[in-house]
Amino acid sequence: MPDLILRQLLADGYSLGEYLGGGSPKHEDVLRHLLVTEHHVDNQKPDYIYRKQREKYLAEDKSIDGIIISVFDNITNKYLFTKSNVIYIKDFQFASWQDLLPRIPPLALVAFKLYKEFGVPEKHYINDDYVKEKLVSNIGKTTLPSPYFPQLETLIKNEGLIDLHAHLNGSTEFDFVWLHALKKPNEFYKSFIDITKDEYVKEQFEQVEDGLTSKKILDRIRLAGRLREMMVKHIYGIKSNLQILSTDKDTTERQKHPMQNWFALPFLCRYSPTVSEGLFYIQAFKYLEGKNKDDAFTHAFHLYLLLMGFMNKLLVQQVEQIGFDQFQKITLNELRDSSEKEYLQRFNQFSGRSDKDIALIEGRFSPKDTCRKNIKLLEKIISGFGEYQTGKKHFDIYSNDKIKLEHKLNLCLTAHFIKKDDSFNKKTNVFGIRHQSLRRDLEKQAYALLAAKRSNTLINKLLTGIDAASNELQTPPEVFAPIYRLLRRKGFKHFTYHAGEDFIHLVSGIRAVYEAAEFLGFERGDRIGHGTALGIDPQLWLDEIGDSVVLSKGEWLDNLIFSYSMLEGKEDVSCIRSEIEKLSSYIYKGNIYVPILIKAWKARHLDPLIVCFNNHKQTEKLYVSEHIEWDLTKYNNETIRLFRLYHEKEVIERSYKLIEVKTSELWNAKTLNILQQNVIKELNKKEIIIEAMPTSNLRISFYNHYKQHHLWRWLGLNKNSNKNKTLSFASLVLRWLWMDKNSNENEEFPIVSLGSDDPGI
Repeated sequence: MPDLILRQLLADGYSLGEYLGGGSPKHEDVLRHLLVTEHHVDNQKPDYIYRKQREKYLAEDKSIDGIIISVFDNITNKYLFTKSNVIYIKDFQFASWQDLLPRIPPLALVAFKLYKEFGVPEKHYINDDYVKEKLVSNIGKTTLPSPYFPQLETLIKNEGLIDLHAHLNGSTEFDFVWLHALKKPNEFYKSFIDITKDEYVKEQFEQVEDGLTSKKILDRIRLAGRLREMMVKHIYGIKSNLQILSTDKDTTERQKHPMQNWFALPFLCRYSPTVSEGLFYIQAFKYLEGKNKDDAFTHAFHLYLLLMGFMNKLLVQQVEQIGFDQFQKITLNELRDSSEKEYLQRFNQFSGRSDKDIALIEGRFSPKDTCRKNIKLLEKIISGFGEYQTGKKHFDIYSNDKIKLEHKLNLCLTAHFIKKDDSFNKKTNVFGIRHQSLRRDLEKQAYALLAAKRSNTLINKLLTGIDAASNELQTPPEVFAPIYRLLRRKGFKHFTYHAGEDFIHLVSGIRAVYEAAEFLGFERGDRIGHGTALGIDPQLWLDEIGDSVVLSKGEWLDNLIFSYSMLEGKEDVSCIRSEIEKLSSYIYKGNIYVPILIKAWKARHLDPLIVCFNNHKQTEKLYVSEHIEWDLTKYNNETIRLFRLYHEKEVIERSYKLIEVKTSELWNAKTLNILQQNVIKELNKKEIIIEAMPTSNLRISFYNHYKQHHLWRWLGLNKNSNKNKTLSFASLVLRWLWMDKNSNENEEFPIVSLGSDDPGI
């Protein structure tokens, strides 16, 4: 594990602070900072582990340039290898590599490997073949290398991969965002300046650095851009003052990337900016190892790396940042917005280094509240896709109703509605309906999306699916049921819903998956996004979560009702029944039979904007035009009465009160497993698919490493066998395809697809 200390080179906030304060760290300071920074991230090891690692890999380095070269040399030797001019990840190191990436962006590492393998072209005459064969082929479209599996390469060559779950915004790799910010710092700054008022973003900024502000981020971006330009001049023998670190000048936008400003590199303009950056790294590494190096360049390059590492923390979810809230902070800070206005680069990125890795990508986007806004967004997405496919700029989706597939990558689009917190308020929520504001917004967005779909042939063809994403702790599936029915009636056939991804209690997550499938009327081929709650080992969850959790009384009652309905007749549910009676009596202020509570819970797919009013005229005042929904309200009076009670203000307020519960008091690991299996059976009956996103699941769920991931469980592998978990990729694929789903009567295996989710984050 040579990267234990080394991975902190760019995350060293102590050295960054010294530079920004007007000083510069010594090499012994940097060595100390690496150890301290590592200890902040991984404090489960005694200091001698860190010291011995540092002694083994860095003891002989008596200068900062020596430390930089040693870090890159050791890391790239561990993870990367070259095959036919292409850089690959060693297959058995792939999981560790993904833990490294949040610390060190991949472009610098790939560039160092290219430098060591192929050397450096002459500065004043760069061979175009070198650029094409070494740089463009490795970092031109994506900076992320892949592991090499012969079986997988054959599959890609013959079939191509299909990624059914990729969010278009949030997918841009860090190196592209970084270079865009250097090129247009003012535009970058304007895209996120106002969002710093958001509490989530404030939390993220404070996590990264005490006292961090938007202005400081802008100053550091400008500083990095000027440093880079001066270093390029220095490499080319043009006089420059590398010691100027002031950030109060040079506020103008850069019309060209700094690496493309100089006479020796004009032809680089036709390539991705990552190619220029890769060449800059290669020349910088050579300079650091040369005889004529100087301290000013070393410090400038070290500071540049630190500034990049600082930005990386704001854009990429770190290994120690667990849970959806940590992920959401990155999506809310809008630091990617200015670099994601156009979509061509993302389709190039998705296509992979060979331009043939992906045969089809299902891209997700968030729909707007008017037809015009939706059309404008879809025009940008489809135009970018058209530019990628045809190689022509300014692809017009109105004059081109067909896209010739000159490349393998094809596209379909899924609109994902956004979940939001129910900011219940007595004054504004005059009708006393849960998520009233969001329900109205969703209906408006749904009709605007339908109008946009009808507006253009290409939009109608490519827009094929519906989803609901974002923080599932804020909105239950029932809120989306009316618009899912509406959109299915209006012609949409493919539906997904993010559920069971993040949960306070495991039963809450299992219930969310069940509710999504039931309340949203899922049919054959529809999909659950993530569904981690159905796969995680219950004992692992119990061990990780602790003895108790705090959640709302309403959520706890729903969990009890759900469990009772699933376990009745199979397990002893007397304790659960007793808890239901006690808690429902508090929330609803009366004794209600458990069967009625279950019926009212299962009726939550109904639209309260209709059910909670007595006649059509009242409903029409709310602009609900789909009167077919009235036909769904034919429940018995007691069920409807309880449904309406559920939406009354006083009941909502009582249900929001918090309660602390013992995690294993009512459900042990065995019972939790039964709940998981029962829901998987229901999904399998309807042939509903679960979309598993391995890396995303690792960052958001309770897993510390891939060996704990539920895919092993769903592959039918013995969870206690480490040998099984080191099977070759090909063996896993064959086992997946040929395994007998009925080989274990006690274990249900769901239908699964894999996806990338938000690869940039």
